[in-house]
Amino acid sequence: MSEQPRITVRPPGAPREYRQPWPRRARGAFRAWRRSRPFWGGLWTILGGLLMAAGPLTAIKVILVAGTTVLFGVLVGVLVLAMGLFLWFTPQLRQVVGILAVLFSLVSLITSDYGGFVVGLILGTVGGAMGFAWSPVQPRASEGAG
Repeated sequence: MSEQPRITVRPPGAPREYRQPWPRRARGAFRAWRRSRPFWGGLWTILGGLLMAAGPLTAIKVILVAGTTVLFGVLVGVLVLAMGLFLWFTPQLRQVVGILAVLFSLVSLITSDYGGFVVGLILGTVGGAMGFAWSPVQPRASEGAG
């Protein structure tokens, strides 16, 4: 099984063992990490969870008067945010986590200011759906095999 040759561009006069600058290597490593998981679904879910938790957190000054309603709103926002992190760091659980993200986003409609002013609800629902629908890229079969 032969691999395709790596084509690199090195500056004129650079040694044969030339390494690219660290920002370019870091960008390539991040790109490989991002493509191996439901990155955008997790990002939208995290942003939705932040918006869901932000509404009840503004009422933290009167938490003694508000009671447990504020705590439930913050809890649901944190749970949606955690589902986004799970989408990033455990892509093998994407179906379960995607469904939970959508369910917690729908619960936020009741508990946290109409789902984070509806924007958080939409972001969490779309992110959970994207996480559920994501599938890993299968490696290409080599042309010489078979």
